[in-house]
Amino acid sequence: MVRSGEPAMVTLSAEYFSGGAAAGLSGEILTSLREAVSPFGEDYTAFTFGVPSVVTSVEATSEELLLDSAGQAQTTFQATDASMTPAVYEYVIDGTVFDVGGRANTTQITLPFDSHSSYVGLRPLFGARLEEGSAPSFEVVNLDRSGAKTDFAGTKFKLARVQYRWDWYWSDGWRYRSARLSDQILETGDVVGKNITAKTGLDWGSYELRVTNADGFTTVHEFYVGWGAQSGPTTEPETLELAVSGAGIDGQLRFESPFAGTLKIGRASCRERV
Repeated sequence: MVRSGEPAMVTLSAEYFSGGAAAGLSGEILTSLREAVSPFGEDYTAFTFGVPSVVTSVEATSEELLLDSAGQAQTTFQATDASMTPAVYEYVIDGTVFDVGGRANTTQITLPFDSHSSYVGLRPLFGARLEEGSAPSFEVVNLDRSGAKTDFAGTKFKLARVQYRWDWYWSDGWRYRSARLSDQILETGDVVGKNITAKTGLDWGSYELRVTNADGFTTVHEFYVGWGAQSGPTTEPETLELAVSGAGIDGQLRFESPFAGTLKIGRASCRERV
């Protein structure tokens, strides 16, 4: 395990298939830091840890080396978590040794990166979306980097309703810039058990639950309330949200567009012939 602020040593070694150290060959060590896909194993794959981000790879460094008489080369790197989006990370180390003909022989190891003493995670207990008027519930865990549970002392939560605006522009296809317009804080408090449940039901719209533990690690879970809810993150627009409830003259149509414009609705009827 690699810990923040501590130097980590990497050793690259090689030997020939016929036996003996591969002395004098050239090698390379590539070190990269990325978000861990399943940092705490299968038991916690349904949990969110950290803040949503589109960046999955944070840094990468490469160093060329020459293997010594024992067929080994060493390098040291300093683990850092400066200016990183809160998440659970891991180091991926790729080692390459080039034989006398220039052919590359590669290997890879993955090491957990321990940037905090503990990591708080959230799991929604309401499925893909929450019905309008319902109160959301979440399961909370606080783990160290090895996956052992720790207590919730000093862990706090904040439930807020959020609004975004999307500015669309053309650059080799339609793209957008999102801007967070406002936060309406609905509830705050201390996490005292493994569940967080809102005190009141929520209206239709976008929400987030933000939890920060005593070690400063923050996790944000975004969710949507109401029928016709979007399937992606609340920070990402979709071309048009459209949902129909009921039928006939009592039917309801709900839509939400991330940009201004004109909506044309067509209605068709079908008669069966006997």
